Formats: sequence, structure tokens, C-alpha cells
Amino acid sequence: MNDSNNVPDIQADSILSALAAAYPDDADEIHRLLTHALADLRHMADKHDLDFGDCDTIAHGAYLAERVQ
Repeated sequence: MNDSNNVPDIQADSILSALAAAYPDDADEIHRLLTHALADLRHMADKHDLDFGDCDTIAHGAYLAERVQ
């Protein structure tokens, strides 16, 4: 998935840049960026009375569909 026209690849690069900007102290540690983001997304879900697990299940389905494109 390294094709420059591949939307998931472009999205991955875009979110990585956004996470590096949001968590500059860990910008070089992708594992930590992802961990911070997941924790903050859970806080956001709580704040808006959303079930993170349900959202994650839907997101996982979208991810799987995008992988086969």
C-alpha cells in the first residue's frame, strides 16, 4: 500500500502528521502516538456519551473493506 494514489496510505500519512503535531514530545515514537490518540478518543467518546467499543467495531469493518480495495 505505498501507491501515492492509495487513499488509505494517504490517510495514514495525514493522521500520523496530525498526531505528531498533537503529541510533539513523542513525535518519533509511532507506538506512543497511537496509544495517546486511542486514549484521547476514548475520552472524547465518554464526553459525548458514545460507546467506544461500538465505534471501534464499525471502524474495524471500514478498515477491512478499505484493505481489500
